[in-house]
Amino acid sequence: MSGLNDRSRPEQVDGHERSQNSAVARERRFLKLRRRGPVRQPSQVLALGSAAWILGALLGALVVLTVALAAGWPPVEGLDHNVAPWAFHETYGHGVSTRIWTAVAAAGQPVVLRVLLILTGIFQFWRGRRLLAGWLIMVPLAENLIAPAAKYLLNRPRPHWLHPIAVQHSSSYPSGHAAGAGMFATAVLLLAFTTIRSTTAAAVIAACGLVVALTISADRIFLGVHYLSDVIGGGLLGAAITIAGWIAVLILQRRRKTKDATA
Repeated sequence: MSGLNDRSRPEQVDGHERSQNSAVARERRFLKLRRRGPVRQPSQVLALGSAAWILGALLGALVVLTVALAAGWPPVEGLDHNVAPWAFHETYGHGVSTRIWTAVAAAGQPVVLRVLLILTGIFQFWRGRRLLAGWLIMVPLAENLIAPAAKYLLNRPRPHWLHPIAVQHSSSYPSGHAAGAGMFATAVLLLAFTTIRSTTAAAVIAACGLVVALTISADRIFLGVHYLSDVIGGGLLGAAITIAGWIAVLILQRRRKTKDATA
């Protein structure tokens, strides 16, 4: 019996050591996952100068569109009043289309997109990427304030239908859903190329974000609750808010590097 016990002790020790080694390996993988920095620096994905030019272009286009609507410019008004009836009648009376676009409207609400970005920001903070985390959290909060407030700028009536598919009571311009979609697609694009090593995978994810944004935006027209220009204006606004936040990240990153260099 003593011989059997002596032979079993090394096996027990080996088993205990393997368990400890496995636990240490798991902890190392956990710490490596948590502390892993971004694959590319934000400035490598979109530099400050380029971001400023893009923001200027977005805001410029938004101002031109807003002024055109305020002045009742015929080409814009005519396009709106041609597209809106066509899209509405493509959905009205078609049960499948109505159900699909109604489901898109429910799933693509701005609050859903904001929560997704904020949760992603919390994950990035957990991984030690504090600048990205702050950007992903602050951008949805800013969009939540700016997009609804922008509706009071023109106080534009929504499209009117005798038998509406959906009813909304806020101002039509800009579209809040499209603003959230523009914010989401832009954030996904920048985040994908910052954190994903494979450029092909990053491009696929960015393309998926764009498809989601375009689907949500189209939904507003096909349900008859927005004009085309409302959706374009909302998308421009959401993208501009996201790029403005990115510029803030780049400025903070530059200040941090300067501070580290002079320390």
